[in-house]
Amino acid sequence: MTSAIATGQDGTTIPGHTGQLPGSLLDHVLRQSFGLEGYVQHPLGGEIDQNVRITGDDGMRYFVRVTRAEPDSADVLWQNSLLQHLASTVPDLPVPRLVPTREGKFLAAVLHEGRTHVVRVMSWIEGRVLADLDDHPAALLRQLGEAAGRLSLGLSSMEPPVGLEPHDWDMRRAAEIVEASLHAVQDAHRRESVRTIMGWYDDLLPAWDRLPRSVVHQDLNDANVLADADENGVLRISGIVDLGDSLYSVRAAEVAIAAGYAMVRKADPLAAAPSRLRNWRLSIPWRPPGCA
Repeated sequence: MTSAIATGQDGTTIPGHTGQLPGSLLDHVLRQSFGLEGYVQHPLGGEIDQNVRITGDDGMRYFVRVTRAEPDSADVLWQNSLLQHLASTVPDLPVPRLVPTREGKFLAAVLHEGRTHVVRVMSWIEGRVLADLDDHPAALLRQLGEAAGRLSLGLSSMEPPVGLEPHDWDMRRAAEIVEASLHAVQDAHRRESVRTIMGWYDDLLPAWDRLPRSVVHQDLNDANVLADADENGVLRISGIVDLGDSLYSVRAAEVAIAAGYAMVRKADPLAAAPSRLRNWRLSIPWRPPGCA
């Protein structure tokens, strides 16, 4: 473990501030643990983690994630195991790949201001998130359905996680989570609409226990999917990112979530969903009931 209390390699004290790792300390960890030296840091957004893109003189880029956690925490181990599993089961699927340290590990730990931070380096995936695109051609949505199916297939052989906290995004907990948040809907008419929709959900509950279960990404929204133009200028799905919300749940929920997001900002929402569903099914061996 590298310590922020110690001095840097040049003998100077490494400054720090509350919350995130300072750039000088991150440089130190990247150089010492990963052998990455002279990379320019570009801070990125993130809800919880500190995310940084680093770029070398040769244009090579990596994605760096800093998490305030112990290296043996259940969340960190689960996230790393997901990426390692996908590298084995679907090596050509465009998801981030972990970059090993000099010692062959997939993380480095650093102590900063009395708290342990885990630093992980991953491959950088070029592209723009779908949320930033004005148009989602039908061919692009079909590709996304195929990629989502391959992702589901790649995760299907993974063992359920151990020691993780319950997740609000788990579709099996939808009634519980929505009910706990319903007070935030001030308009009575809209509140009743939510109850009507959740009534449909309640009608389906008896079938849930019969549906196949698997590890699923669970968050294939348009901010977690990247697209990039090919050599002919045609948009292609270039990456699926942020597997941090993955969990063990009903497998059909994966395509339901993906289809739901496909309908956002569409002139004909119901026409957009089948594009994802059709190609997802082409990648997943069909087993009744529920096309799951």
